[in-house]
Amino acid sequence: PVSIVERQIQVLKNTIAKLAYEHNHNWISYLGPALFTMRSTVNENLGCTPHLLVFGHMPRGPLSIICDTWSMSKQYATSYE
Repeated sequence: PVSIVERQIQVLKNTIAKLAYEHNHNWISYLGPALFTMRSTVNENLGCTPHLLVFGHMPRGPLSIICDTWSMSKQYATSYE
């Protein structure tokens, strides 16, 4: 039987290999994004993301930062009208 850690390492290796193959880049450049994806994806066994379990809040990814920035600019635009 494969342990949970071994399974996660295999998922990480497959993700990095796929990204590096598709985009013809060095695998190390995809390590950070691959780890971020794994840490911010809901784990079936846990029912939450590993990041939420460790830090107590959801991670702020690029999309949430863009949405916050857009919401703030909308708020400032309406306050001046």
